Amino acid sequence: MVGRIRADFYDRQRLPMEVDFSKQTRHTIDALLATARDKGGNAVGAVGQHLVGAMLEVRHPDLEIENQGYTTADQQTGRAGDFMVNDTAIHVTISPTEALLAKCQANIEQGFRPMILTLEDRIGTARSLADNIGIEDRVAVRGVEEYVAGNIDDVARYSEAETRRVLRQLFDTYNERVGEAEPDPSLLVEIPENLTQA
Repeated sequence: MVGRIRADFYDRQRLPMEVDFSKQTRHTIDALLATARDKGGNAVGAVGQHLVGAMLEVRHPDLEIENQGYTTADQQTGRAGDFMVNDTAIHVTISPTEALLAKCQANIEQGFRPMILTLEDRIGTARSLADNIGIEDRVAVRGVEEYVAGNIDDVARYSEAETRRVLRQLFDTYNERVGEAEPDPSLLVEIPENLTQA
């Protein structure tokens, strides 16, 4: 019975988050990813991927940004990466592996520019793996946290009022994308009250 209550209620709760405008935008993204990591399972990977997808959609409204479930393998769909933006194949991962770098090498051979977005503390691993196969100068490696936060700040033109609007747009877009692609409603974010007036 306890397991059933957990499955029906707690596991379906949205990810809580808070936005403190006295802190840098990066703090909001860090906190959301930390909450997803605490949830366990694939949550942090799924949240990271859908945050990047939502950010790309907000940043590039003129482009169609593909939306696939987190567990959908690139090979199943014929994708060069999690997202294709013009000639750049973007790979979002929480654990860079040799297999991922082999995909990046294949991207290069196909004429694409690979980019790896991973957790900040895994950047060194991704760069070392790229170095091992001699493509370190052909693969961009960035932290998901800084990538998303930096794009929010750029789109908002470093204005607090605009940051409020962009964050609301980002999380609305994120929730729409998760709702379309994922069967697990607990990956949705609970938009905080200080963004509901945005």
